[in-house]
Amino acid sequence: MIYDGEYKNGQKNGAGKEYNPETGDVIYDGEYKNGKKTGSASEFDEATGAVLFTGEYKDGKKEGAGKEFDPETGAVTFEGEYKAGKKEGSGKTYNANGTLLYEGEYKNGEKDGSGKEYNESGQLIYDGEYSRGRYQGEGKLYDPGTQMLIYSGEFRSGLFDGK
Repeated sequence: MIYDGEYKNGQKNGAGKEYNPETGDVIYDGEYKNGKKTGSASEFDEATGAVLFTGEYKDGKKEGAGKEFDPETGAVTFEGEYKAGKKEGSGKTYNANGTLLYEGEYKNGEKDGSGKEYNESGQLIYDGEYSRGRYQGEGKLYDPGTQMLIYSGEFRSGLFDGK
């Protein structure tokens, strides 16, 4: 990696860019503090130069609002909040074509809390609670073809748990 930017006491500090040494393409454009990525930034694919991420950093990790992009289509694949480098709080996940797949809460990088899940065609398939990425608690499961309610009730570890 080649770095072009400001230094303070031998560490990256202030505005700077990182480049792929083989292609010369920018792979990171943003701010640093005490050698760590901090503040607004953009990351780019080393091979294609396509935007991969725009958002905020703190102490070298994604923190606050951000967006991830598909390197081939350029479509947003995630928009939401990060904490300590992981998805945390409200967010939306999309497929490479921009179809909404999930909208809801995240914790420690996984679906956790209230959320809605959609299939690749954008049809609602689940509306309810999640824990550690699985259906957990009160929820409704829908048939993706007919949009008819299949099950309404409790889930435990991703499985029906009740009548």
